Order: sequence, then structure tokens, then C-alpha cells
Amino acid sequence: MRVLSYSPYAREKREVTLANFVAGEYFGELAALDGKPRSAKVVTSEESLLASLDGADFRAIMMRFPNLALRVTLRLADIIRRLDARVTELSTLSEPERVYTELLHLAKPDVKRAGIYLISDMPKHKDLASWTGTSTETVAQVVGELARDGILERRNLGMVIRDYERLRLMARAR
Repeated sequence: MRVLSYSPYAREKREVTLANFVAGEYFGELAALDGKPRSAKVVTSEESLLASLDGADFRAIMMRFPNLALRVTLRLADIIRRLDARVTELSTLSEPERVYTELLHLAKPDVKRAGIYLISDMPKHKDLASWTGTSTETVAQVVGELARDGILERRNLGMVIRDYERLRLMARAR
């Protein structure tokens, strides 16, 4: 499940992914707390079972269970920190640098080969574009250039990052 935002200032209507959720997670706590409309929409990529709780009931449960209120507060603090990092990336990095950075976020070390990193389930270009605030064309161009330069290699549904350090340097080059 993805949380999407549409910028009213963008020249073309472009989705920007703000967060991804997995089973068991919750969303909408801001609207439940302050009673204002939601600031983003949620899109599921597969059939999902959702439950809802109105704001008054949510606030009553938080008052009754202070440990729950603390957990929600800590989660909101974490969301603010992650969004702050996303805003910084989106406003200070070039489009290719944002794609490089997201590939680095997705990469996990290969336990069998030192220095090699894997993205076992590479997102579709559309999803990567949404997450990085770029276009699918930009993602395709950047991934293609990285493959031609031998920095990454397409493998099945994933990617092998052959030169992690070079990609890391490219993500921070300015």
C-alpha cells in the first residue's frame, strides 16, 4: 500500500510516494487527531482488508491507554523525521541523484559476495519515479546509463549493484 501526494504546484500531474505500508500498519492518525481532511490518498497494489475508526473513538482510546498514545506520538516523530529527509532529498538532489539515492536505499549486501549489493525485487520504473519525484523516462535513462557503465546489472526481477561505492559517490556528487 502506498501513500501518494499530488503537488498543486507541479506543471504536470505527477504522483509522489510519501510512504509504503505493509500488513498490520496503520495510517490516518493525523486526520483522526485533528479532525482535518487527509493530506494524501492511499492506494493499494493488491487486494487488502482495511478497518477504520472515527477520530473521536481514536482519541478516546489514546486517552484511556497512555502507552498507546506514546507509541502513536513516537511514530509521528519518526514520520516527521523521514519526511524531513525526503523533502531534503527532493529539494536538494538532482533527478538522477534522487534515483541513485533510492537505489542505495533499496540495496542489501549480498551475503555470498563481498562488495556486491542486491535489489532482489526491483520496483517498476513508475513506482521508482513516484518515490523519487521524477518521471519514468528519467528512471529508465538513469538505470540504463548505470547498466551501460557496469555499475549495476539487471538480474531476473532484481538488480545487482556491482560498484556500490561508485553509486554512493554519484548520489552525493554535486
